[in-house]
Formats: sequence, C-alpha cells, structure tokens
Amino acid sequence: MFNYLHRSTEAQHLEVQTEDGVIHRFKYLDQVPLNESNQEVKVHVLHYEELKPGTKRNPPPQPKTATWVTDLPLEAEPLMKIKNAGRARWKIENETFNTLKNQGYHFEPNFGHGNKHLSTGFGLRMMLACLIDPIELRCDGRFNDALDSACPKNS
Repeated sequence: MFNYLHRSTEAQHLEVQTEDGVIHRFKYLDQVPLNESNQEVKVHVLHYEELKPGTKRNPPPQPKTATWVTDLPLEAEPLMKIKNAGRARWKIENETFNTLKNQGYHFEPNFGHGNKHLSTGFGLRMMLACLIDPIELRCDGRFNDALDSACPKNS
C-alpha cells in the first residue's frame, strides 16, 4: 500500500505553508489496494510531512511524517482537518496505552486480534477494569480497606 502510493503517478499533492512558517505537505490517493493478499479491498491513503523552519540559533528539525488509511474519500480542502483528527486519535490511543502500561495493568498494544477476537476481548475487559477501579476507589470503603491491607503504603 505504501509503495503503491509512493510509486503512483496518479497521487495528488498539496503543499500549504501556515503563518508560522510550517510547511505541510500532503500526498494522497483513493482506491489503493490494501495489500498483496487483498487486492480487491480498496482504501484511501493520506501521507503527511511537516517541515518546521529553523531559527538563527537552531537548524530546522527533522521533518515529521505520518500516514493514515481511511474509508473517507480524500479531497484537497479538508486534508488539514483529516490530518488533525488522525493525530488527535493517535494521541488519545497512545496516552491510553501508556496509562494502562504504567499503572500496573500490564497491557501492551496488540495489533492482531487472536483466535476469534481473543485479544479484543481481553482489551475490552482491561478497559472495563480501568473504568471500574476509580469508581470503587471513590465509592466503596470496603474496597479501600482491602486495598490498604493488600498493598500497605510506606510511610
């Protein structure tokens, strides 16, 4: 899919420079085969590159790049909105996984779904636990007592 986009002569290009001097480059193509095994599945691909200007003291930083796959048809006008939505979603997902990983839930991102959606089920249970734990901590004194006896805090 990525090679298809980069080799394509039909891909559309758009470059926008914002008031702060940042250059936003877009390359996009509709109806791209998902992969070699699923040629009949067509998706829309958006590749983005952000180039920030340097300053007198600092050279320009490395460009930031990202690529998204969507079922939305891509046109030039809303590309900035689509890019912003894609980055916001990634940020939310990344922060959620970091919270799960760092709060003792031992949960890692899994991009496969296992046998009959096994890892999806585990992930949903983990998210449900993240929802229930704060409610129990706030509302149930017995839960707090059990937690204190199981995990005493060092003074």
